[in-house]
This record gives sequence, C-alpha cells and structure tokens, in this order.
Amino acid sequence: MVDLDRLINSEDRLNKYLDYLIEILASDYHYSFKDLIAKRLKDVVYIFDSFPSDSYEVLKRLGFNAKEKKDLFNYYLEHKDYLDNERIIDKVINKKRDNYLKDAFNISSSFYKKNRKIINSLDYKYFSSFYDEYYDRSDISKVIDNYRRNYIKTCKKIGLSPLVDQKKIDLLIESCNYLNDFKNYKLLNSTLFGKRMKEKIGLKLQVNSSLQNKYLRNLLDIEEHTLAFTTCIKNKTVIYFPILANYQERLDVVLLHEMIHALERVNNNYGLDIVNLEQTTFNELRTQKKALEISKKLRKDHVYIFDMDDRNTKSNITYDKFIPLVSNFLEENKQLLDYAALTNRMSILYKMFSKDDFELYTYILENMYYLYQVNGYQNISSIIKDNKNEICELEKRMVLTKASAKNIIKIF
Repeated sequence: MVDLDRLINSEDRLNKYLDYLIEILASDYHYSFKDLIAKRLKDVVYIFDSFPSDSYEVLKRLGFNAKEKKDLFNYYLEHKDYLDNERIIDKVINKKRDNYLKDAFNISSSFYKKNRKIINSLDYKYFSSFYDEYYDRSDISKVIDNYRRNYIKTCKKIGLSPLVDQKKIDLLIESCNYLNDFKNYKLLNSTLFGKRMKEKIGLKLQVNSSLQNKYLRNLLDIEEHTLAFTTCIKNKTVIYFPILANYQERLDVVLLHEMIHALERVNNNYGLDIVNLEQTTFNELRTQKKALEISKKLRKDHVYIFDMDDRNTKSNITYDKFIPLVSNFLEENKQLLDYAALTNRMSILYKMFSKDDFELYTYILENMYYLYQVNGYQNISSIIKDNKNEICELEKRMVLTKASAKNIIKIF
C-alpha cells in the first residue's frame, strides 16, 4: 500500500523527523558536533518538486489518476500545460538542431530527412576535445577508440562521411547545448510549473523576481531532471530532491546522502572533495557508505521517512558497487575522516597519511569511476581487478600509527 501523503507532502514529512535525524547523525559523527549539525541542517532549503511529466507518470504508475482526483488535479494541469508548451518549443529547437547537424556533416536536406533518426543518435562526441584530454591514458583510450570505431561504422553504413574534425565537433556540441539551455529557459518561464517554482524559490531564498529566474535555472535542468543534488545558492545550502522522479530508489538513503553533503558544506567545499584537483569520487563513496549505514539505524528504529515498510533494502546508486573496495579504509579511519569532512580540513589528512599518498589514492578512485562511466556503467569487475592491488598497497602505507591515533582523540 502506497502512502502517497509522504511523497507529495514531503517537506512536512521531513520536518516531523528532522530532530530525530539530527540525533542519529550526531551519534554517527560524534555528539560534540550535535549543535553544529543541527544548525547546518536547519538552515538548509529543501525542495522536493519533480518535473511535471515525472510527477504525473509516477502517480499514474502508482494507481492514482491525477486527472480525476480533486486533490491531485494540479499535477494533471501542470503536466498538460508543460507538454503543450514543450511541443511548441520543440518545433523551434528541433529545426535549429537539424540545421546544425546538416551544416556540420555537410549533407543535403533529403539525405538528412531519410537518415534523421540515425544521425541524431551518432556518438560524434568521442572525437571532441573533452575526450581527447583523456586519450593519453591507455585504459580510457581503448574505450574511446571502441566508441569511435562504432561511430565511423554507423556513418559508413548509411553512406555518411564521418565528422572527425575536433573544432567542428566542439562547435556542434556547444550549439546543441545552447539549444538545451534555451529550452530550459523558455519552459521555466512559460509554464505553470516554472511560475510556481519561481515563486517558491523567491519565498525560500528571499530573492526578488529578477533573481528568481537565475536561481531556478541553476536548480532545474531538463537534461538531468531526475537527479538529487546539494548546491549553494545565495550562500544558502539547497537540497534539490525530486522525490516522485526518484520513486524507484531507496528514498531515505538518497535523502541521507544529500543531508550529509549539506551538513559537511564549508563555504563552497563539500566534505572531502579535493576541489583543486577535481577529485570527488572518494568523498561520494564515503558519503554513500555513511548514508547506507545510517539508513540501517532508521530501519532498526522502524522509522521510514519517505520509504515504505515493505521497500527493497537494496540501493541502485552507481557508487555502491565501489564501496567494498574502500570499505575497510573508511571504517578504520572513520573518526578522522568525519572530523576532516565536517571542518573541511584536508590538511589533517595530509598530515596523518601523507599528501602524496592520499591524493594518489583519491586520484585512482576518480579515474576508476570515470572509466566506469565511459564504459557505459559496465565492466566494473575488471576495472576493480586492475586497480585493487595499487589501492591495497596505498592503504597499507596510510595505516595510522598509535601516535597519530592519539592526536585524533585530542580533537574531541
């Protein structure tokens, strides 16, 4: 039985359990941090709205006809209005995209019309400068080469000369991205959903109408409309969690993951992200492991915030598959890592583990996850196998001495 109220009145549901969550989180970090955790989480702006099509379709899948139910009718209105506006905008967008592709590939309108579906699905992006930056790495270059070969093969199959000029491809990608931004802007300004969300942003962030649109575009992205994330807007921590769009996930785990990011935000840094090196995977793995562990405590207490009692206990987040690789290191150094994450003091980790070793450790994880993404989220076993020995050797080198352990205890 679906308890719809907890999904459509999400903010009320969270407020009911917020003090409990603060208590659970404080016990997981250290009770000396309770006031800090409470202050940071109570200052967070929570937004749970999903895009209209996601909300309407999930409600339908759950057996609720928004068109026929008075208390859900607004979901139907926003969905219909959004689709009507999207059809109009797509006509303009698609025509421009068609012209960009015809010009880039230097093909006639008749040839393009005949092969439009195939041409729109071509993976020419693997010849762009973005992927070229990673090409000097043998493990990634093999994957990129495979995509490039398939792209050329598909082009030849329809009698199309493959576009491989990097500058032309970069320009084409940039032009298509602009169209996506334009569509996002138009829909958020012309739909009932966009107008409602602008009002909500204005109220929650206390900004005037001229800034509402700017912040709304930072928050809502049509291309990635199902993603939950934590960000900073106007020096306020904002958690965007489109709850209906994520209905198939472990909702309480997703919530806890984002709350951990929020309470570990110091200025614009989150937990153990190594910002200058663009290394975030280690921090994401630690955050996800912590969220999974805390969710077990919730279930032990028979607390289900957004999840239902009979929900699947497995999480489908891609980071989960890497957690066993670093699990021992995270557990053995939990106290130190928690303190460094809450205070964003990477210098402590560098002092305890050695800067070179720790940054190499996070670098390897970053590249493993990137390779996993480039592989289309496949071949994880071979990726882990190829890197496991080096990860283990680094973990052995980073074992804390007894003297280091005493220094950690002094922190508290």
